This record gives sequence, C-alpha cells and structure tokens, in this order.
Amino acid sequence: MQLVAQLSAAVSNASVLFEDQAAEGDKVISRLTTKRTHDRGEYLGFAPSGMEIKTTGMIIHRIQGGKIVEEWSVSSGLWQAPRWCTCPTKMVR
Repeated sequence: MQLVAQLSAAVSNASVLFEDQAAEGDKVISRLTTKRTHDRGEYLGFAPSGMEIKTTGMIIHRIQGGKIVEEWSVSSGLWQAPRWCTCPTKMVR
C-alpha cells in the first residue's frame, strides 16, 4: 500500500478505462487501461518527468455474498519506471 500512496502523491490526471468485463459463476474478469501524468513528485527515485504513464492490466475478482473475497491481477508498465523517467540509465530494483 505504501507504493500506491507514493504513486498517488506523484501523479495527476489519473483515469481508469474498463476495456472489457465479463462474469461467470462467482468470478468477474476486467481488462483495463490506466493513464496518469508523472508531474507532482518523486516516484521510485525519479523526479517528476511530466510524461504520461499508461498501464494495462487484468483483474479477476471472486465474489461471495455480494463482496469481493479474492483478487488476482497482472499489469504492465507501472513498475517499469525507466520507460517514463527523465533519467533512463537509472535502474529500479
């Protein structure tokens, strides 16, 4: 959760677009695209770049009693800071 808080403090113009969503049995799967601008503060050691960060992902939720009880997810791009930082030679570990 700390990384999520740091990201929220470092970006603006955040949006989420649900590209597809389907349900079967007790599971719901969503394919989504997020966009945000890295312009507010440092993130993962990188100064604000003003660049747009675009990520794609898929989430599967298991629903029980009308509530999410389990979640599995995969995303691309968010932790690959060298793609959007102003200093591409710095490595993220």
